[in-house]
Amino acid sequence: MLIKILQTTAAISCVVALSLSPATAHQQGKKLHMADAPLDQQVEAINYCQGVYRVVTKQGEPVEYREFDLRFKTDSSENGPKQGAAVLIKAGMKGDRGFVIFSSPEVLTTYLKTSC
Repeated sequence: MLIKILQTTAAISCVVALSLSPATAHQQGKKLHMADAPLDQQVEAINYCQGVYRVVTKQGEPVEYREFDLRFKTDSSENGPKQGAAVLIKAGMKGDRGFVIFSSPEVLTTYLKTSC
């Protein structure tokens, strides 16, 4: 028990010494440069029908997400998608969730269509 407490204390001390809070310690990966995204992540179209989003990539692969499992975001920084573009980032342990990141809010309406 004492060894476990000492190991935990040592781990916390390392995180504090590196000036990382425990919540952000795992988020220190390299930045994504979405302008260089591969074709299977570049979005061609998004269709919504009866609670399901169907995202088609420029590689032609459709990926379906329940409406609660797909999130829309914007990134106008130099790390974001090219102007007028959108990028799909697959997430979740099974790839059953995702993010579509747009270069600006105005771009969202050019991609998102509703039809069944």
